[in-house]
Parts: sequence; structure tokens; C-alpha cells
Amino acid sequence: MNVEFGKEEAVPLSNATDIVINAKVQVQAVTCGRIRVCRKTQVCHRRFTPAEALEEVRHLQVLKHSHIVRLVGGYYQDIFLSILTCPVADVDLSQFMKDMPRSAENIGMPVQQLREVMQSFFPCLCAATAFIHLSQIKHMDIKPANILISIGSRNSSSIHLFMTDFGISRIIRDPEQSQTDGATGRAEMYCSPEVADGEPRGRASDIFSLGCVFAEILTSIAGQTVQGFRNRRADDGVGFHSNLSLVVKWIEELDFEEGPSISPTTCQSSIVCRKTTLDMINWDSNERPTAWQLLETFPPRPCCKQSPVPLEPVFPRVPEEEPDIILSLSPSPAILPTPHTSSRK
Repeated sequence: MNVEFGKEEAVPLSNATDIVINAKVQVQAVTCGRIRVCRKTQVCHRRFTPAEALEEVRHLQVLKHSHIVRLVGGYYQDIFLSILTCPVADVDLSQFMKDMPRSAENIGMPVQQLREVMQSFFPCLCAATAFIHLSQIKHMDIKPANILISIGSRNSSSIHLFMTDFGISRIIRDPEQSQTDGATGRAEMYCSPEVADGEPRGRASDIFSLGCVFAEILTSIAGQTVQGFRNRRADDGVGFHSNLSLVVKWIEELDFEEGPSISPTTCQSSIVCRKTTLDMINWDSNERPTAWQLLETFPPRPCCKQSPVPLEPVFPRVPEEEPDIILSLSPSPAILPTPHTSSRK
């Protein structure tokens, strides 16, 4: 069922807390009934039509996986489309790695133990990517900022990853041919060489981007900083594809020697991941492993096989009517209410 609110009509959401605010999007944590959800609001206009905005809705209706954010619903109001998802994460992977001591403190464990826990990130991200590709979808914007971390209670078992932001994803119409022609959105730092050159992109471009993410996770596990990694490869720009030889050298020189902060198991696993990461960022897209091959190296963990995240109330039930906004949008843009064109500029 679709929900459309008038321009001056009050939307039945409360307790809005800003997460990301910029010229393109507004992301907030809001309360919907008794559920805390994430609201992503974008302006629809000639260059970003309602049909394009709803791409993310359609993808999330298909992508029901424990490591992918769950679609709760959405609504129109004037020229704005808002999408509601859950959970409301505690931090994204970029910020998580930026300040490892603070991240460890927030979780309630020593930094060296957190590095051990981060080994679990590899199979979880591989499982999510394989599921996306199996669903005939390319994410097209894999980067640490689009990987959310939910910490929950203060123990390592509660750390859970979620892939998000499918706004520029594409459906693979032909399973035998996953390339996409034409200009598409990209994160310059993590995009593949073929995307940077304006060439068609396929599933292998997602693998390259995921390999870049793996390289930063390995950097954190080895006790180095992501910023130090960027400084090392900044000769021709910080993009991985711009300085791939320096990226490879950095990864090869990461020290995973067993010590007070690295256990024998973590050391060995990191060495295996280093080799796989180097394969993932191969300049030749045909030489990169597929998501299914990655699952052979990083078998799914129990959390990867769980049902999508449930909607859990954050407040006690109160005797009042629940808003109907929580109903999902239809995947067919043809029957969606159209924002008022008179307000578009």
C-alpha cells in the first residue's frame, strides 16, 4: 500500500535525530509507532525522478537478508520521497575503523580483541554480496560508509553488519551478461578501474569495491590506520584504482605476525584474506573471483543464515492506533502517487 501525505499534513513519526544531512539526502533516526527506524529523504525533480528514487525501494523489497537493511515502508510528501529501513545502526564501518580505540570502548572490549572480532566481517560481507548478485542485482556503491554496524548490547556477539544504500543499484536483466552501459553513480575512491574509465560495469566491479573495503579492514586488524593507508597511496589521488601498485604493496607489507594483539588464528586468517583481497582488486575484471568463489574462502557464519532483522519495539506498547505508514510501497511505479509537479524546480 502506498502512503502520500499533503504538503502541510503531519507525518506520524517522532523523535527525529539527524544522522546525515547534505545537499542530496537527509538521513534521520525516527520513531514509527513503537519502532525506531532510519528515514532517508530525497527530493524528486527532473534529474532525479520518483521512478529513479523508488529503485532503492524495489531492490530492498527483493533483498531480504540478515546482512542487508530491512525495508519498513515509505511515503511521499510534496516533492519528497522518504524510505524507512531498520535497524538504526550505531555507526558505519568507515567511522568504526577511523577510531578503533573509541569503537572498542563503545563495545566494551580491548582493541586487540576487537581486531580478532573483525575477522568475522569478511564472511558476513561476502554472504551479503553473494545474495545481492544471486538476486540479479549489482550494488554499484560498496564502500565502508554504506556498511552499517549495529552493536546492541556490550559484547562481541552482538556486532552485526548491514549493507545499505541501494539507490544506484541496477537489475541484471540478462543473467549471462551482467554489464551495465552508460554513466552511473560511483564512489570515486572505491570504484573499479573500468568504472573510473567509463566502461561497462558488472558484478566484478562490486568485487573490486569489496576488495578495497577488505584492504581497509585488514589495515585495521594489522594495527595500522586507514588514514595512513590513504596517505601512502596519495601520489595520484586516494582512489584505489589510481594507485593500484601502491595499494598492492601496502597490503603485501601488512604485518600479521603473532603477538600480543594478534592470535595465531587471526594471523593465519588475515594472511588468507590478504591473498584473496589481492585477487579481488585485480586490474583485469575477468581475473577477480566471483562472490560465490569468495564463499568458498569465507564460508557463511550462523548470523549469515538468520532471518532478516526483526522489527523490535523500543518503547512499551501504548493504547493508541499504530500509523499505517509502516506498510511497504508497491514495487510498481505506475501505481504510485506522483509528487506535485508544480513545485519542482
